[in-house]
Amino acid sequence: MKGADYTTDDFLLDPEFISWVKNPTPDKDRYWQLWIEAHPGCREAMLEARELVLSIKFQLPEATREEKLAILKNVMKTGAKTKSRASQVRLRQLVPSLKIAAAITFLITSVYLVITYRDGTPVPHNPEGQLTIKEVAKGARMQIRLPDGTKVWINSESRLTYDTTFNQVQRKVTLFGEAFFEVVPDTTRPFIVKSGNLITQALGTSFNIKAFANEPDIEVSLVTGKVGVTEVGPVQVTVVLAPGEKITSLKGKDGLEKGLFNYEEGIGWKDGLLYFKNAGFDEIKKRLERWYGVSIHTDSTDKGHFSQWNYTGKFENLSLEMVLKRMGFTKNFTFSIQDEEIYLHPKH
Repeated sequence: MKGADYTTDDFLLDPEFISWVKNPTPDKDRYWQLWIEAHPGCREAMLEARELVLSIKFQLPEATREEKLAILKNVMKTGAKTKSRASQVRLRQLVPSLKIAAAITFLITSVYLVITYRDGTPVPHNPEGQLTIKEVAKGARMQIRLPDGTKVWINSESRLTYDTTFNQVQRKVTLFGEAFFEVVPDTTRPFIVKSGNLITQALGTSFNIKAFANEPDIEVSLVTGKVGVTEVGPVQVTVVLAPGEKITSLKGKDGLEKGLFNYEEGIGWKDGLLYFKNAGFDEIKKRLERWYGVSIHTDSTDKGHFSQWNYTGKFENLSLEMVLKRMGFTKNFTFSIQDEEIYLHPKH
């Protein structure tokens, strides 16, 4: 039974996982997408195992669990170093049809260590099939250009991944968090974004997707062109959006809700605009923490003062201190800043 303590080794020896990586299908994709959403602590182990499966071009015939793991770990640790005599003997037993020198050379040239940088730097010498990961920390935003020329703005606490075969066969990315896309037109290859239980497909258009793991819904907002949004489930439903429309999917519930959206409220973040409309304190706190990379604290005895907020305001490229001063004047509070810790206090 798979659980939250699954390690890289466990993934490497899971036949269902290996089958998915080597021969992905929509059903397998959905199964593992839901699984990792239920076990977010295993994400790094899963990514590492996936890269190893895609990178290793050989098989270990008739090897035990311990033998397979020993070979994998030995390759990862030693890289291009000469293997020890004991390793050579074991390799002869596992791959009798190969000379030991050829076996070592094959192992070295067939395995690449996966190095991903949190700032989104491309991985050098990416073997075909590896993931490229663009990850943005709290308090930061990033603009990138995909191999097909598509521009993507990635919001704070968000991650975009795509296979290194992107733009060779298909154009498909996976989003965790929020991003805005300006898609280069290509009528032969739709642009596909997987975000939670939604799949958004476009040919050439611009749209925003918000799919944070800690928020109750997923939103797709269309600015130009046309997109189709499909909800993955027992009964797949596809809704086509026109410019100015958005789709909302509530996590844990079936069905899509279509409506209109305000550009500044929904997509202003891309242009450095922080916009609140009738927002409560919890929403404001969460967005300020993500936007500026800080933690905001209030005293439990002041809960009543901050619980009844209904705030509307717009801030364009302002410092956190200026935002808090303007909010504090309206909502009657003061604040203190200690490094990345912010403390709010009601005025008395």
